[in-house]
Amino acid sequence: MGSIFVWTIALLFVVWAPMTKGQCRANTGPVDLVIAVPGSNHVLFVIAGQCRANTGPVDLVIAVPGSNHVIPENEFSAFEKNLINLLMHFAIQPDEFNIGLILYGKTAIPIATPQPFKTRTQINTRVTLLTERMQYQHELGTKHDVAAALNLMINMFKVPPPGYTGNILRERARRIGIIFTFGSTPAENVDNVIAAATRAKSDGILLYALGSNGTSRDFIELGTDYCRLFSMGEFSDGLPFAMPDLASGICSEVDPTVNITEKNCFPRRYPKAHGIGVSCQVEGNMMQADPNNCAYYYQCEYFDKNPRRMQCSASTLYDPLTKICNALSSVACYNDITCPDDKPALHAHPMDCNKFINCYNDRIPHVQSCPDDQVFDPQTQTCNKTSTACMHQYG
Repeated sequence: MGSIFVWTIALLFVVWAPMTKGQCRANTGPVDLVIAVPGSNHVLFVIAGQCRANTGPVDLVIAVPGSNHVIPENEFSAFEKNLINLLMHFAIQPDEFNIGLILYGKTAIPIATPQPFKTRTQINTRVTLLTERMQYQHELGTKHDVAAALNLMINMFKVPPPGYTGNILRERARRIGIIFTFGSTPAENVDNVIAAATRAKSDGILLYALGSNGTSRDFIELGTDYCRLFSMGEFSDGLPFAMPDLASGICSEVDPTVNITEKNCFPRRYPKAHGIGVSCQVEGNMMQADPNNCAYYYQCEYFDKNPRRMQCSASTLYDPLTKICNALSSVACYNDITCPDDKPALHAHPMDCNKFINCYNDRIPHVQSCPDDQVFDPQTQTCNKTSTACMHQYG
């Protein structure tokens, strides 16, 4: 393995499982996954052997600690690559795995909700945005409130996001939560963490916990059982070893052909998908989108068909329409917004009555806002206070 790395809970040791072939299935129902830390933009692809949710959806939510006053950069920076590698094990499809992400510090910040559905490319993009933690330092503060992260996780499974009705939620979905922790919980907060974990489990959430840099007595209560608890010295060293086991545990949980026991927490290994390959299509200086992650793009130099992968600056994404890194609200990969037809016009925003889409510039969607006390009226193409045209009922 390159180093001795054993997950321990009290005096119990989790044994590494042999590599076997098979598919991880969500046969007991759908799963939503939420994480809290800290060519096409809508590529849907499933590789043979991936963990599948064939008997129903799965909602998976992941929570990551992010305060730079608590977790050093060399440990936090390990999350982007390792979370994306974890998610490559799952079939991210509208009727299979839907993913949620949380970044937490003194407060918990929703980076992505399981619904509405987001493609693998969109989720990879949000993982990158999650790791740009300096954009959230005011909200993250100088501590990590694990109970706040768990409470937001519970709400993500039960409460529709702003602008949507309860119809968008997948009531039959299997609920799985992953919480990462860093260091020991202050003594005065331990009972709050235990109470939040108890609520989550009583709501039917299968909880996994991964702790780094020490733990306190509440840690053992975070996991549904000891097979769902992982402890490591540092995230930078431990995550590459933990992710295959974590994927195995989740996939085995939703695979009816596999039984997880106290003596075999990871009974089967599941292969992961591979990203979409990129090559320069023409000789010459050009930029092209990264089909796997909108926070990146590829630069093709003159007479060199081997592209260089480049990252956009924080809080911007690559926009293939404008061929620049653009604001999040203007990039279709992030907001799912496109101009609906070839006719230059103003269009209603699909999720916010106070906003509208300006499609007068070569069908490039520009999101604009009405004054705070007004809504957009697509009939008159104006903002006003009296329009009842925007009566969205999502889901």
